Amino acid sequence: MDSFLRLQKAAVVYNCIKRFKEGGELEDDPQAERPFSSKTQGNIQLVSNLVEQDRRITVYEVANEVGFSHGTAFAILTQNIVLSKLSARWVPKALREGHLNQRADLSLSMLNKIEANEDDLALYH
Repeated sequence: MDSFLRLQKAAVVYNCIKRFKEGGELEDDPQAERPFSSKTQGNIQLVSNLVEQDRRITVYEVANEVGFSHGTAFAILTQNIVLSKLSARWVPKALREGHLNQRADLSLSMLNKIEANEDDLALYH
């Protein structure tokens, strides 16, 4: 740490001690109004749009694009948008209703084909 920064921190501490000794209350200095978290609806929507444009986008690319830390970008992707990385693509963790119906229809279709051709299948065993 450079000496100027150390002096600034020391000055803040000494001012707090002085105020306390004079009987004053220690209160935080007013700070700029800003969100406590980067996980605002606008930022979540921004990350969602990036992933929709390119399902192969990496966490580092998302973080650099929106100016977040890697951890914040990863948290938004996995907790807020509820995605997981599969074969280098971001995909929803849970199947949507349309996907579930499509999977059930395909399974029934395959089962019907297997039952219809049981004799043919026995030749391959």
